[in-house]
Amino acid sequence: MLFPPKCVFCDAVVGLGETLGICRECAQKVPFYMSDYLMGGPHGAAHSGCDRVICALKYTDMVKSAMTKFKFSQRAEFGPTFGAILAEKIRRVEGPGIFSVATAIPLGEGREKERGFNQAGIIAKYVAMHLNVRYCHDLLDKREGAMRQSGLTGAQRDRNAKESFALAGGVKEKGLVKGQAILLIDDVSTTLSTINAGAALLKGGGAALVVGAVVASGMAGRD
Repeated sequence: MLFPPKCVFCDAVVGLGETLGICRECAQKVPFYMSDYLMGGPHGAAHSGCDRVICALKYTDMVKSAMTKFKFSQRAEFGPTFGAILAEKIRRVEGPGIFSVATAIPLGEGREKERGFNQAGIIAKYVAMHLNVRYCHDLLDKREGAMRQSGLTGAQRDRNAKESFALAGGVKEKGLVKGQAILLIDDVSTTLSTINAGAALLKGGGAALVVGAVVASGMAGRD
């Protein structure tokens, strides 16, 4: 039995012609992040982490509620909408043909098994599809037993993120990211610690460019 698509923000049925999987009423209220970049820019100096970071939405209560359902209420069907929203922002600010590979911040194996999916991975798959970019899910690993970022200070988040991730086995040895322009995707960022830590590892593996892209961030409230 087929069910009609529903808006990720209010669960109303999405009608024909309503774009991005959002109902007409919510489309008028979605808190889009209007600045091109959350961090850096196309002509900024190279960074040890992301060269620049793109953000699609401000992390308001409306977005937080939808993200919470997506991650903790097994609403994996929200992934295509969040992927489409983020892909549209990336296409607008970066243009075509920039990236050769898209990948996602990983979850630990235990948390992914518990949740049933990696939300960032689902988003990344749809972003890659919309942008016609190759998707690789296994470039980074999350170390088991890593401390969660929630509740940590900014400095603690930076340190914990650097200790929580590693390049996946064989990535550097096989030159899998050498010279590549990589789009690194996450669902939500609070301080950019996680996405910058992942980017630094990819650059350590030989990536020429790493641009971070997040669906939403509390940092986006400044514009």
